Amino acid sequence: ADLIDKSIQFHRTKNTKLVRIHESGDFFSEAYLNSWIEVALRNPDLKFYCYSKSLELFLNIKLPSNFYMTASYGGKWDYLIDEGFFERYAKVFMY
Repeated sequence: ADLIDKSIQFHRTKNTKLVRIHESGDFFSEAYLNSWIEVALRNPDLKFYCYSKSLELFLNIKLPSNFYMTASYGGKWDYLIDEGFFERYAKVFMY
């Protein structure tokens, strides 16, 4: 959490309002997700958002009010979206 937070503080400007977690990639462990949650708690003036297929990591987690996760279809945990565990979700269509 300290390293992530230091990086954000170094690169942010006075106009920074949003932080997208991952342009590509995903959460790889509960500890890593918890680090991002800690960073969001340290920075209540910023909104953090992400897309994730690692839905199992979010089942028993209470996210801060400034942390927005959109569940992404296309992973092995899609049934959790179908069962209503996540109100925000996205489907990617290739054509």
